[in-house]
Amino acid sequence: MKKFVFILLIIFLMSTTGCGFSQPSRFYRLSPSSVKDIQALKLPVQNRTISVGPVTIPVVLNRPQIATLSGSNAVIISEYDRWAGSLNDSLVRTLTENLAVLLPSQTVIPYELGRRIDSAYQLVIDIQQFDGILGKSVTLKASWIIIDKDTKRTLLVKKSLISSDVMGFDYNDYVAAMSSALGKLSLEIAEAFSQL
Repeated sequence: MKKFVFILLIIFLMSTTGCGFSQPSRFYRLSPSSVKDIQALKLPVQNRTISVGPVTIPVVLNRPQIATLSGSNAVIISEYDRWAGSLNDSLVRTLTENLAVLLPSQTVIPYELGRRIDSAYQLVIDIQQFDGILGKSVTLKASWIIIDKDTKRTLLVKKSLISSDVMGFDYNDYVAAMSSALGKLSLEIAEAFSQL
């Protein structure tokens, strides 16, 4: 009888503690495009300050866990694959760094800093979709506007739909594809600034 009670106690303890083991979390961040991947655009040498932001993202992405798709309607929230900080902050940082390389004669700063400094232009981005399927592709769908900060006039309204292949089946490859999609968006935005 004591042996039976002892076995039940062990089973109870294992079930309430989850066997005491959990998978370690992995953390990821978006990365700017490398300089060899992007070419600076030739602009007239007039140093204008461009503030990047605010950038809005869908609620489902505004979490520490990385969200992917499984089919057309199912969203998978990974408990163990997480952002190393705020995804929103990472988006602003990555876009700012990409644009600074693409527009070397301009001063490109994040919006938070741009609120304290007189900037000539403000880039506002609304991301409606930024997700995909592991091993397949990532889709970035965004609307963005360029505002003349002096006149408060909207100079340009654009929409972008970008796809980037995921070159593997893990989250590192997935985040690399997201970074690549942001690089393509940065190029579209830089080309628009080059024509203002």
